[in-house]
Amino acid sequence: MTDHDAAFARPLPGLHDESMALKRIRSHGERTGVERTDVTIRRHTFTLDEPVAAGGRDTAPTPLEYVVGALNGCVTVLVDLVAADLGIAVQHVVTEVVAEQDRDGIAGVPGVRTHFSSVRLDVEVTSSADAAALEQLAAEVERRCPMVNLLRDAQVEVDVLWSAA
Repeated sequence: MTDHDAAFARPLPGLHDESMALKRIRSHGERTGVERTDVTIRRHTFTLDEPVAAGGRDTAPTPLEYVVGALNGCVTVLVDLVAADLGIAVQHVVTEVVAEQDRDGIAGVPGVRTHFSSVRLDVEVTSSADAAALEQLAAEVERRCPMVNLLRDAQVEVDVLWSAA
């Protein structure tokens, strides 16, 4: 066991109670070039890079682009989960995200947030369910989605627009 593995094997303070429904996600990141990181999660590996203008080689999405993509995926997963819980048949889900960030924050300008300032998420659900059921689905997905709530808890303005196809 490496020192890295041993560090991850230690229980986190206050988070070792087996009665808690606790999920831990562990990842390993390693610099593999200027502005480039290879990340391993479970048996999956992906790369993060920056555009050439930011000093990278533009060989992969940026870390913030992965966050935006994670929002797409998280909402889609939650639509499936919540629809099953509510007994709603969903045939298809399409999400579109636009996230805005003031780059002055990363540049070090005091008082400017480094993370997103706003996020717009459009969710189109194809379902034969009635409008009331789809409104319930939307509200419950937003309530339970970790990515939506992570952004909102960071005081990011998150607008979610739902539509039925």
